Amino acid sequence: MSHKAWPYIHSPFGRSMKAVNLALKFYAQARLVITSRLHAAMPCVGLKTPVIFLRTEELPGGAAGRIEGLDQLWHTYDVTNDAKTAETTELLRRFNWTSPPFNPNKQMALELKKKMLNHIFHESPQFISVATMFGWIKNGTKDDDQ
Repeated sequence: MSHKAWPYIHSPFGRSMKAVNLALKFYAQARLVITSRLHAAMPCVGLKTPVIFLRTEELPGGAAGRIEGLDQLWHTYDVTNDAKTAETTELLRRFNWTSPPFNPNKQMALELKKKMLNHIFHESPQFISVATMFGWIKNGTKDDDQ
């Protein structure tokens, strides 16, 4: 453990990181996550937890354009209108709930994860110690293929 991260544990930032760690453990242990929230879907992809993303007319938190291009990372079901909802209902009926399929496009997810981590660590190097302490990366290396 890096002692550089120790002051963060007892700070408001450290308490926030503990809460984030609990949420990530919850997502990591889930067999499947169903959401219409980008902030729930993205960590699940990084943790290799299957995601069903429900695309709605008004996505919670803002513009639907925020998820354009990300649909390839998870199983997306469109419920923006009655016709799409009927189609989605049929697709969900056939979904393998017992053994949910992995998220599609593993390579895209890995590349996105690396880019995001590199950006975060470049902008805020102190996150390397914190991320190592919480087990998000191994041995302080930024280029893990976890």
